Amino acid sequence: MVKKPHKGDQRYLKHSSELHNFLSKRLGNPATVDELIQDVFLKIFKNTKRHSVEKPRAYLFAVARNLLVDHFRHNIARQHNNMLEFDETIHTDTSFSEEKRLETREDLRSLAVAIRTLPPRTRKAFTLSRLYKYSYAEVGEMMGISPRTVEGHVAKGLATCTTYMLQVDTREKSHMTDNIVQFSKTVATK
Repeated sequence: MVKKPHKGDQRYLKHSSELHNFLSKRLGNPATVDELIQDVFLKIFKNTKRHSVEKPRAYLFAVARNLLVDHFRHNIARQHNNMLEFDETIHTDTSFSEEKRLETREDLRSLAVAIRTLPPRTRKAFTLSRLYKYSYAEVGEMMGISPRTVEGHVAKGLATCTTYMLQVDTREKSHMTDNIVQFSKTVATK
């Protein structure tokens, strides 16, 4: 038996299509959008039992933004872990020497450490822009800041990571970059 929504629930439910559009623009995957919408309403209905809300639409989108940030944070952490995991049986290429493979692995680990040293907002802007390929405008909207501020965070992230990488390893920057690019090409062609 389907339970009829409580009268107060309608204050939130009437914004569900707008919420769906908001999340779809940022996520793309319909299944993930549906999951997040369910999580948003679940959280709202749990919290509104304890507290009254004066502006339901604003509260709905604040909860959605927070859950969206949590979703991206989880994906970034998972991507960092995946970047560090290296399966020789999948990523082995005989044309890529063992020495270069080890150097590249070290470079990737150093880069992951460098990214983790960034301040939280800079790290978030940097990873959303550079790893997930979101535009500065999209990142700004997700983080509630201007695209110009996102650009500043990304520039700071690039500078910090570059400096860190150069300090960690005395090899020339071009040698390190060439290893990563060459290795990426060999993995991409498999």
